[in-house]
Amino acid sequence: MSISTRMACPGVVTETAPADGLASHTLGDDPIPADTGKHSHTLMLRNPSDETWTTRILVENESIVQFDGVYTVEPESTVLIILSESGTYSLWMSVLETEAIETEQVTPGNFDCNESLTRAEINAVGELTANTVSTLMACNTETNSTNESSQ
Repeated sequence: MSISTRMACPGVVTETAPADGLASHTLGDDPIPADTGKHSHTLMLRNPSDETWTTRILVENESIVQFDGVYTVEPESTVLIILSESGTYSLWMSVLETEAIETEQVTPGNFDCNESLTRAEINAVGELTANTVSTLMACNTETNSTNESSQ
Protein backbone atom coordinates (compact mmCIF):
# COMPACT_ATOMS: atom_id res chain seq x y z
CA MET A 1 0.00 0.00 0.00
CA SER A 2 1.18 3.52 -0.79
CA ILE A 3 0.23 6.60 1.24
CA SER A 4 0.69 10.08 -0.12
CA THR A 5 0.16 13.03 2.18
CA ARG A 6 0.71 15.64 -0.56
CA MET A 7 2.84 17.60 1.91
CA ALA A 8 4.83 19.21 -0.88
CA CYS A 9 1.76 20.28 -2.85
CA PRO A 10 0.99 24.01 -2.87
CA GLY A 11 -2.23 25.03 -1.13
CA VAL A 12 -2.38 21.94 1.09
CA VAL A 13 -2.30 22.68 4.80
CA THR A 14 -0.14 20.19 6.69
CA GLU A 15 -0.16 20.27 10.46
CA THR A 16 0.07 18.10 13.54
CA ALA A 17 -2.60 18.04 16.21
CA PRO A 18 -0.37 17.31 19.22
CA ALA A 19 -1.30 14.72 21.85
CA ASP A 20 -3.96 16.17 24.16
CA GLY A 21 -3.92 19.28 21.95
CA LEU A 22 -5.66 21.12 19.16
CA ALA A 23 -5.00 22.25 15.60
CA SER A 24 -7.44 24.69 13.99
CA HIS A 25 -8.05 26.58 10.77
CA THR A 26 -10.75 29.14 9.87
CA LEU A 27 -12.20 29.52 6.38
CA GLY A 28 -13.71 32.91 5.58
CA ASP A 29 -14.10 36.03 7.68
CA ASP A 30 -13.37 35.60 11.37
CA PRO A 31 -15.47 36.49 13.26
CA ILE A 32 -18.81 36.74 11.47
CA PRO A 33 -20.29 40.21 12.01
CA ALA A 34 -22.89 40.08 14.80
CA ASP A 35 -25.51 42.03 12.84
CA THR A 36 -25.86 39.31 10.17
CA GLY A 37 -27.72 36.80 12.35
CA LYS A 38 -25.39 34.14 10.97
CA HIS A 39 -23.14 31.82 12.94
CA SER A 40 -20.21 29.66 11.98
CA HIS A 41 -20.22 25.90 11.40
CA THR A 42 -17.43 23.83 12.94
CA LEU A 43 -15.98 20.57 11.71
CA MET A 44 -14.40 18.78 14.67
CA LEU A 45 -12.26 15.70 13.99
CA ARG A 46 -11.33 13.89 17.23
CA ASN A 47 -8.90 11.08 17.92
CA PRO A 48 -9.74 9.71 21.39
CA SER A 49 -7.61 6.61 20.77
CA ASP A 50 -4.02 5.82 21.80
CA GLU A 51 -2.97 5.65 18.14
CA THR A 52 -1.63 8.37 15.84
CA TRP A 53 -3.45 8.68 12.50
CA THR A 54 -2.86 10.64 9.31
CA THR A 55 -6.05 12.28 8.11
CA ARG A 56 -7.13 14.36 5.17
CA ILE A 57 -9.94 16.91 5.27
CA LEU A 58 -11.42 18.45 2.13
CA VAL A 59 -14.01 21.21 2.15
CA GLU A 60 -15.75 21.89 -1.16
CA ASN A 61 -18.21 24.62 -2.13
CA GLU A 62 -19.88 24.24 -5.54
CA SER A 63 -17.38 21.47 -6.43
CA ILE A 64 -14.44 23.81 -5.83
CA VAL A 65 -11.99 22.82 -3.09
CA GLN A 66 -11.98 25.58 -0.47
CA PHE A 67 -9.68 23.75 1.95
CA ASP A 68 -7.35 20.76 1.69
CA GLY A 69 -5.65 19.72 4.90
CA VAL A 70 -3.49 16.77 5.89
CA TYR A 71 -3.19 16.33 9.63
CA THR A 72 -1.16 14.02 11.81
CA VAL A 73 -3.66 13.46 14.60
CA GLU A 74 -1.89 12.26 17.73
CA PRO A 75 -3.67 10.48 20.63
CA GLU A 76 -6.39 12.45 22.42
CA SER A 77 -6.16 15.37 19.97
CA THR A 78 -8.64 17.41 17.94
CA VAL A 79 -8.66 19.21 14.59
CA LEU A 80 -11.13 22.10 14.16
CA ILE A 81 -12.09 23.59 10.80
CA ILE A 82 -14.35 26.63 11.23
CA LEU A 83 -16.56 27.66 8.29
CA SER A 84 -17.49 31.29 8.81
CA GLU A 85 -19.22 32.00 5.50
CA SER A 86 -22.71 30.67 4.87
CA GLY A 87 -23.02 28.30 1.95
CA THR A 88 -23.42 24.71 0.86
CA TYR A 89 -20.34 22.68 1.66
CA SER A 90 -19.32 19.08 1.17
CA LEU A 91 -17.06 17.92 3.99
CA TRP A 92 -14.83 14.94 3.20
CA MET A 93 -12.74 13.31 5.93
CA SER A 94 -10.46 10.29 5.60
CA VAL A 95 -7.92 8.25 7.54
CA LEU A 96 -5.08 7.55 5.13
CA GLU A 97 -3.74 4.42 6.81
CA THR A 98 -7.10 2.58 6.72
CA GLU A 99 -8.72 4.35 3.74
CA ALA A 100 -11.77 5.07 5.92
CA ILE A 101 -13.89 7.89 4.46
CA GLU A 102 -16.86 9.87 5.76
CA THR A 103 -18.71 12.72 4.04
CA GLU A 104 -21.23 15.23 5.36
CA GLN A 105 -23.19 18.04 3.73
CA VAL A 106 -23.63 21.49 5.30
CA THR A 107 -26.26 23.88 3.92
CA PRO A 108 -26.96 27.60 4.47
CA GLY A 109 -29.57 26.60 7.07
CA ASN A 110 -26.78 25.36 9.33
CA PHE A 111 -25.42 28.91 9.54
CA ASP A 112 -28.76 30.20 10.85
CA CYS A 113 -28.38 28.04 13.98
CA ASN A 114 -26.94 28.95 17.37
CA GLU A 115 -24.62 25.99 17.17
CA SER A 116 -23.80 23.87 14.17
CA LEU A 117 -21.21 21.13 14.37
CA THR A 118 -20.00 18.24 12.27
CA ARG A 119 -18.31 15.80 14.61
CA ALA A 120 -16.03 13.10 13.23
CA GLU A 121 -14.22 10.57 15.36
CA ILE A 122 -11.48 8.03 14.67
CA ASN A 123 -11.52 4.84 16.74
CA ALA A 124 -8.58 2.67 17.82
CA VAL A 125 -8.57 0.66 14.56
CA GLY A 126 -8.81 3.71 12.28
CA GLU A 127 -12.52 3.59 11.52
CA LEU A 128 -14.22 6.93 11.09
CA THR A 129 -17.73 8.03 12.04
CA ALA A 130 -19.33 11.44 11.45
CA ASN A 131 -22.60 13.29 11.98
CA THR A 132 -23.86 16.86 11.79
CA VAL A 133 -26.00 18.46 14.48
CA SER A 134 -27.45 21.98 14.51
CA THR A 135 -29.38 23.55 17.38
CA LEU A 136 -31.68 26.55 17.71
CA MET A 137 -35.39 26.79 18.43
CA ALA A 138 -35.97 28.78 15.23
CA CYS A 139 -33.28 27.02 13.25
CA ASN A 140 -33.82 26.81 9.51
CA THR A 141 -34.14 23.04 9.01
CA GLU A 142 -33.12 22.98 5.35
CA THR A 143 -30.45 20.38 6.03
CA ASN A 144 -29.86 17.03 4.44
CA SER A 145 -31.12 13.74 5.83
CA THR A 146 -27.94 13.00 7.80
CA ASN A 147 -28.32 16.20 9.81
CA GLU A 148 -30.25 16.36 13.04
CA SER A 149 -32.06 19.43 14.38
CA SER A 150 -32.86 19.66 18.06
CA GLN A 151 -34.04 22.26 20.50
